[in-house]
Amino acid sequence: MTKPTERIDWGTVLERASVRKKALYGAKTVAVHRLAKAASERTRIVRHKLDGTRVMYCFYFGEEYSFHQPLDAVADEVLDDVTTDELQTTVIDFEPSAETRTLEQSLQEALRLLASRGLDANDYLDAKTVEDYDWGYERSTTFDCLETTDSNEPVVDDQ
Repeated sequence: MTKPTERIDWGTVLERASVRKKALYGAKTVAVHRLAKAASERTRIVRHKLDGTRVMYCFYFGEEYSFHQPLDAVADEVLDDVTTDELQTTVIDFEPSAETRTLEQSLQEALRLLASRGLDANDYLDAKTVEDYDWGYERSTTFDCLETTDSNEPVVDDQ
């Protein structure tokens, strides 16, 4: 475990973030598939062309929630279960945002909720650690909010 006082080079910080981001996308894909299969009658799928270049599926769950998925990330059986018509592609202006003030839960809360439903984001990590070549130690990539420990040492949640 990394102590808060250890120094980290930017390459390690970026590599760690990249590994974690990929794991989050993997967990999201599984969650979207599970939701679509569990409630296919309440799920709607459309294709969106974002920024005039990228085409993605957009899964709508009711009127409140929607999630984009790359075309190659969606299993054919999910499309078969959910769609009834030929999918049309709608061009939309997409403004990426890192805004989090309107989210119902923090990342840590959402990850804990998914884990309680059997979907642990740590299972989708390509690597559990990344090596800091400048300082000679390994940095954990795991989501600390999902870790359990039997020791008396506190877990540093540095999300």
